[in-house]
Amino acid sequence: MRSIKLVKLSSNEDIDEIINSFIDSLYFELSFHPKPGLVTPISQGRHKDMDFFMMFESIPLIRKYLNGLMDLCDKSFYLEQESMVKDSMTFHIEDEELMDYFFSILEEEIERFIHFGAIVENQMFSKTKGVNTYKGIIFTYSILFVAMYIFSEVYEYKLLDNEGNSFNIKRYSYIKTYSYIVQRVGQILTSYKINSADLPEDTYGAKVYREYRYRGVLEEAGKGYPIIFDAINFFLRLKEKFSIDSFSYNTHSFEIKKYIFLKLFAFISFNIKDTNILGKKGERVLNEYKDLTEKALNSENITSMLKHLEQLNNLCIKEDISSGGAADIFAATFAMLKIFALL
Repeated sequence: MRSIKLVKLSSNEDIDEIINSFIDSLYFELSFHPKPGLVTPISQGRHKDMDFFMMFESIPLIRKYLNGLMDLCDKSFYLEQESMVKDSMTFHIEDEELMDYFFSILEEEIERFIHFGAIVENQMFSKTKGVNTYKGIIFTYSILFVAMYIFSEVYEYKLLDNEGNSFNIKRYSYIKTYSYIVQRVGQILTSYKINSADLPEDTYGAKVYREYRYRGVLEEAGKGYPIIFDAINFFLRLKEKFSIDSFSYNTHSFEIKKYIFLKLFAFISFNIKDTNILGKKGERVLNEYKDLTEKALNSENITSMLKHLEQLNNLCIKEDISSGGAADIFAATFAMLKIFALL
């Protein structure tokens, strides 16, 4: 065995395509209607401080962030590194050692990643004059993108090791490897935030933790966002049930495709424990929100579903609530469906 210094194998064009998928997913989520209590092209939902146009103009900042995050990954994992891994004379590197290489460096460099995210958050608030349009996405996309960068490198080294045989990034089976990387990256980032006390005390999330000992998105991120991968499986089951081969070319089944995505949004909304709703209105309103979401989820046709979503929207307006977390996970799930060619 010998020690070698790794070099970047994935191309910037590949990463650019991944960034495009993340950004396309934000535009898709923003344009999706109805989303109870949330901003859509024809509704502000329960939000009086933002609308479609403000959120639309915020998305280019997320693209800029992901491009900067790609550069930071290049510098942290390769350009400024002297770290090495052991490999045989035939370039075989064990997956575990290869991933540990990235995880160990990420732990060393995590402050730089956190600091960069904070800079972009400040840029967002400056652009929107203090309105929080995509703070949740900045956090979630940080984890998913860094994990995808690592995944792409692991995949490229597998190609080198196997001379290009039997590997395809678009194969669904490889999403299991990606989900493991998401979990590890999520653990590194959330552990730093929690242990460094880098958490605000005046948010609904902080209130929920004090009262329920539940950290919301931090807890989900530390687990590797299992709700995203559950949502992917839910989507694939619906796709199979309705015999949809491709969402791009079966235009005759538009109503079915819309029904599937409404179901997907309801699935995410029902399964996420939204700390904003819980912290702002308590368990009674959260349970009422979930009851109406479950009715929408169990609807047998699009007419019934739209009726229940309208009832849910009325609740959101009345109680001044919305699940921004569900919107973030919906966008992230769509990004994964695009990146792994599952649509």
